[in-house]
Amino acid sequence: MKITYRVNKDKASKKQILEGVRKGNQPTQEQVQKIRTEKLKRFDPTRVFLSVILVFLVEILVLYLVNFPVVRWSLDYFKNPEGQLPKVVYQTIKLQFGNEISTETQTEVKNKLSELTFEGKKRFEFVTENADVTLTYTAEKPEGTYLLGEYYIVPVGHLYWLRDSMTKGNLQQDEVLVPAGTKTLYDEVLKKFGEKAPKTKEAPDLLAALKGQEKSVGFISVNDINAQYKLLSLEGSYFYEDAPKGGIPYYLTLTGNSVVAKNLIKTRASAVFPESFNADSLLSVRMTGVTAITRGLGIKTNASKDPSYAARKIGDFLSKADLTHVSNEISMTNGCVPTGGVSFCMVSSHLAALKKSGVDIVELTGNHNNDKGAIYNESSIKTYKGLGWDYFGGGLNSTDAAKILYKELKGSKVAFVGYNYYDTVLGTGAIAGKTRAGANSWSASKITKDVDTARKNGADTVIVTFQYQECWSYTSDGSTVQQCYGPISSPNQKKDFRQAVDAGADIVIGTQAHQPQTYEIYKGKIIFYGLGNLYFDQTEQLGTRQGLILTHYLYKGEYLGTHITTTIYDGDLLTYVTTGSQRTSLLKSLQTWRPKN
Repeated sequence: MKITYRVNKDKASKKQILEGVRKGNQPTQEQVQKIRTEKLKRFDPTRVFLSVILVFLVEILVLYLVNFPVVRWSLDYFKNPEGQLPKVVYQTIKLQFGNEISTETQTEVKNKLSELTFEGKKRFEFVTENADVTLTYTAEKPEGTYLLGEYYIVPVGHLYWLRDSMTKGNLQQDEVLVPAGTKTLYDEVLKKFGEKAPKTKEAPDLLAALKGQEKSVGFISVNDINAQYKLLSLEGSYFYEDAPKGGIPYYLTLTGNSVVAKNLIKTRASAVFPESFNADSLLSVRMTGVTAITRGLGIKTNASKDPSYAARKIGDFLSKADLTHVSNEISMTNGCVPTGGVSFCMVSSHLAALKKSGVDIVELTGNHNNDKGAIYNESSIKTYKGLGWDYFGGGLNSTDAAKILYKELKGSKVAFVGYNYYDTVLGTGAIAGKTRAGANSWSASKITKDVDTARKNGADTVIVTFQYQECWSYTSDGSTVQQCYGPISSPNQKKDFRQAVDAGADIVIGTQAHQPQTYEIYKGKIIFYGLGNLYFDQTEQLGTRQGLILTHYLYKGEYLGTHITTTIYDGDLLTYVTTGSQRTSLLKSLQTWRPKN
């Protein structure tokens, strides 16, 4: 009663003081202190502490009642400290594999799950019927949360094929080759796609089976594809550009009623299977041949009043890649006037064509960058840098020119290194010096050292480019000469380009050729001997008007392959992508001149 009386009395005193203040009376210092003391009394540490303890005990009680293991074991132990912790009910789960999962994969999963034991009792038993849970591939996307992976099969041929595409109609007409052990699954997936079971046949070596003929078509999982396959478009969609279009999905699923089993398998066994394909991790790198917006092309650009003239028909295509490369052979000079001859310069405003092309990387191995003096090469390089463009194969001096360019994007790291072979051999002023801008010099030992350095610096894919001896189909009578579609024999282009592969390069490219040259697989790596002209003015022969654009695709550090786009420029010197007979004609020429050994 004393406490109650004191509190009520204090409240009454405070009320009287505040009422006086409202009437205009000035409170005394003692009255102010009384109000402050009353506010402090509101916080009661003892009450707060007791409240926290009460909440904690309630939570413990709730966790005990719902059989939360750690809480129940702990309280049971205190009730019976001499006894043992209660035993866990360790149920053995019966797991069955679908027929679509290979024997090798089943073994890997079994090894992962067999590690789960308790007091000598295994968590999983592997059965062929009456299973608690089944792990399998399906053509249908399952309902629920136990989808372990989403994958795609895609149509493929060999890299040397002329054929580029297939349709649902082809699926019913052609023999379909699939990797060994996949027929059951692929039949189900392809039937769902084509609404009728195709004629499938397993090929122990799918790549070899496709290499010598184009009558059959192959299907393979995107996860198993490599650069020696040619990815075909499907119903007009190219998977690397249009994913998921261009591929047919299938799924890795867990079925059954055991939630515990599903969680354990998802945690322990999912590492055995590849990750689901993610298009956001696919890197595209577009590389082109000779660029020289000068002479006739420079004159046409000036006349058009459009500084981006050269890129009118192909600029949008080039710019869609994640990284776009050009091998620009000429430097911008003050007061440049495009004329005839072989001493080249570039009008500064014509750089707009490269901007429209989405250029990210400029190769500087060309032999015309110093035509008007190394000072203009130097100033051009500084312009590229100011635009945020990278460069390789040449530089401000010999040290800068020899640098390896690294580009790391979307989980892949690519190294670019380029050399001017021909001017190194001739000893011309196109090569960089200690204080002079120019192209990177060549030597076989230099390539070996550079590729090794790139690997040590973490490059997943190493691309080597050459400015080699030029070749094009000029003849005095205007007739077409085919020999430049193959590697030239003197100097020995095949030997020098293959040496780069022997040194460890993944992709070797000749960016010097004024007409396309053939390509080949050598020791599992890809060599493109020449890409021809991208932007230039040579119209004398068909070969000098044709060109190749390469789009390399990389996925999380793995080089998947290269798509070859064929081009030509018209009478107005505007380059465009070719299809139909124009494309097939060029690919046949390259096929004919491919090295036989």
